[in-house]
Amino acid sequence: MTLTGHEIDVRLTREARRHLETRDEPLFVEIEVLFSCLVRKRVHVGVRRPDAPTFAVGPNIEVSIRPVVYEGCDPANPESTLGDIPMDDASRLMPTWLSLDVTDGKWSGSFGW
Repeated sequence: MTLTGHEIDVRLTREARRHLETRDEPLFVEIEVLFSCLVRKRVHVGVRRPDAPTFAVGPNIEVSIRPVVYEGCDPANPESTLGDIPMDDASRLMPTWLSLDVTDGKWSGSFGW
């Protein structure tokens, strides 16, 4: 699929496809990229921040991209200083692939470039 000028391959397991087919509303997926003293990638499924633009990446799947940064670097308590990075075009961070799965009723995901 081509999205905002970027190719993205959405990979769904059989269980993920089955769960998507039963949904009445789109599944929201937040792709988080952390930049600081380390780089971290996370996928939050079922999370939708009202102020975040979303991109349709497949039938019944919408993705938002959230670049974040630590104000400091405290590995013992990093989440306490997490803040958003303002970006005019977060789609520049759109990965080339997104993989989604459901295990024991819980969604999980990963992505990469």
